[in-house]
Amino acid sequence: MRNLLKKLLQSAWLRPFNEPAIWHAIAKRINPDFRANGIGAHVVRVIQETPDCKTFVLETNRGRFGAKWPGTHQAGQHCVVSVLINGRNIHRSFSISSEPGAALQITIKANAQAGARFSASRWLLDNLKPGSALTLSAPEGDFVLDNQILNSPDAELSLIAAGSGITPIRAILRSLHQRNGERPGMQIRLVYLCRDPGEFIFRDEITALASAWPALTVHTHFSAQDGRIHAAKLFDYLGENLAQSIYLCGPSQLQRELFHALDQGGHHGPRHSEHFGTMAGVPSDGAPIELRIEQNEVKRSFTVSAGQSLLQALEQAGARVASGCRIGICNTCQCLKRSGTVQNLRTGEISDAPNELIRLCVSAPISPLALSL
Repeated sequence: MRNLLKKLLQSAWLRPFNEPAIWHAIAKRINPDFRANGIGAHVVRVIQETPDCKTFVLETNRGRFGAKWPGTHQAGQHCVVSVLINGRNIHRSFSISSEPGAALQITIKANAQAGARFSASRWLLDNLKPGSALTLSAPEGDFVLDNQILNSPDAELSLIAAGSGITPIRAILRSLHQRNGERPGMQIRLVYLCRDPGEFIFRDEITALASAWPALTVHTHFSAQDGRIHAAKLFDYLGENLAQSIYLCGPSQLQRELFHALDQGGHHGPRHSEHFGTMAGVPSDGAPIELRIEQNEVKRSFTVSAGQSLLQALEQAGARVASGCRIGICNTCQCLKRSGTVQNLRTGEISDAPNELIRLCVSAPISPLALSL
């Protein structure tokens, strides 16, 4: 009987119904949020935060088919957003700006450094409207509050954000207030850096929260009027407790400068950081390096400049490469390095191991490479 059923399903007139695409199309007709890969979502509300920043309130797959958003996430985590743009799936990583249990929100700010080149953030800001469809990954990331802070009635911590780095910090603040708002012993400092008061994302909300919550103190630094902040000044905002936890979300250069100041000042407490923006290259003479890639059974060879990230090099060479966060978090650009040596732009680590997985956005070539994309 089993063999008869197998032959029947393999027969010419039933074979089309064995194709996954057929069932995917049927499931999507029943549930528009169905995705064969990832979690379907659609925009239900758009909030204009600043002239170049919006919050998108999302509703995720609630139908009978497809992956569902987890019951909760941890404040400070991010997810990869995928959207079809001009026939191509674009992947970008965005922090979740809402606290666990609240309506899911992501907040997107235009990339000021994009210039004339294509910017996924700008496209999303210009085109996402109520009803727009997205695909999400499950929440991920370790830029989250540790249990010691969550369970301590007198915890002290400092949160530092630059520009759009406030998005995961906002989720952390709201989660802390929801859980510990009645604990009088807590001390929380928020240091926010941006160009001017008009670019202060969530300004009214955070100001109101600080007024209602004695545990929270807010320091702002506006570069247009105050100049570029120095790490020593930033260190002054953090108080005298050298054992407190520090959370920082901002450019990698800011992190390096602040952490150096903390080391010099004797800080020995926990540090948590999240980067945004393209990873800076490593110093090099820019000598050309041979790069051989195999993608979809097609082999190509070309030269790239030493020091820059492989993702940038491949994009400049015209290769279509999946990417997400572009800062080494989401693994969307992960590929197999068959041979050669790379340097990790985040850690400085050099690796020449064959057949290892690397992330293109944080890997710089320092020898001829062979990659499988």
